Amino acid sequence: MTRIEKLLGATVIALVALLGGSFYTDGYKSIRSYIPLVADSQISAQEAKTKVLDYIVANFPLTKDQVNVDHISKEDGLYKLDITAQGQKVVSYLTPDGRMFFPQGYRVDEGTVAGSQSTPSPASQEIPKTGQPDVKLFTMAFCPYGNIAEKAMAPVAKLLANQIDIAPHYVVYSNYQGGGPKYCLDDESQYCSMHGVNELKEDIRELCIYKNNRDKYWDFVSKVNENCQVSNIETCWRPIAENLNLSASKIEDCLNTMGIEFSRQEQALNEKYRVTGSPTLIINGVRYKGQRTSEDYKKAICNAFTNPPEECQTKLTSETNPSSGSCQ
Repeated sequence: MTRIEKLLGATVIALVALLGGSFYTDGYKSIRSYIPLVADSQISAQEAKTKVLDYIVANFPLTKDQVNVDHISKEDGLYKLDITAQGQKVVSYLTPDGRMFFPQGYRVDEGTVAGSQSTPSPASQEIPKTGQPDVKLFTMAFCPYGNIAEKAMAPVAKLLANQIDIAPHYVVYSNYQGGGPKYCLDDESQYCSMHGVNELKEDIRELCIYKNNRDKYWDFVSKVNENCQVSNIETCWRPIAENLNLSASKIEDCLNTMGIEFSRQEQALNEKYRVTGSPTLIINGVRYKGQRTSEDYKKAICNAFTNPPEECQTKLTSETNPSSGSCQ
């Protein structure tokens, strides 16, 4: 991934916050998927509408009857498209030549992203203190907001590895989008995931690694987040596992034998903690509401210790992540 692509990727994450994840998050895994809308010259409004609709249907888990361009016009030299997808409305933009598609516009002179809100500091939340805090991070394998949370949490998990276990968990829905094999693992559509059944399979593979090779979990997840997307995950994960000296065959066996049971367990935890979206961080039974930075995560967890360990004095990055949204 080039530096430009990485910068674009960060921009897209900030721009999709209003969508709640179900529309554009599937394509985030590779920012390249936002770029190849290629045309040789300026295209007409109708061509722009058709191009965007075809692109969305081809690259996201949506059918033509789930997405519609309600209106198209010109604004600031771009095509402005009012789009409705799965009942959610968003304004997107396309360059006149059809080469670049922007999920949402942001006027930099306004200073803030629409819909953004201030979040409490870790110290301002009332989280009960315990000798060994219970920490659970709920995500989806291909939710960009969850991936941001995982990236921020990985250094914290490694820093505090000798003190506590930061347990990864996953968001599992029932009968998502009416169920069926596109989204669900089982015939009854009891265990489903927002970005398709392959996302749920990856959730389970990651759980298998966590339960059987816990010390390699965060490295595996980080590499998957950097290199894979939902469309290629069924092959992409294997070389990553092998490079970490993980047995791909054992992971597959775990998926095949424990997939339904792990899904059931995750769904039960979702219900217990009222988890409906990714990411959701639960510390000693309380939902965390602060910023998604390594330092803020560390402070919140360390504040939940009755006697914080020495590792809590280590300063981690406070770089602000661009998104406060979620997939739900």
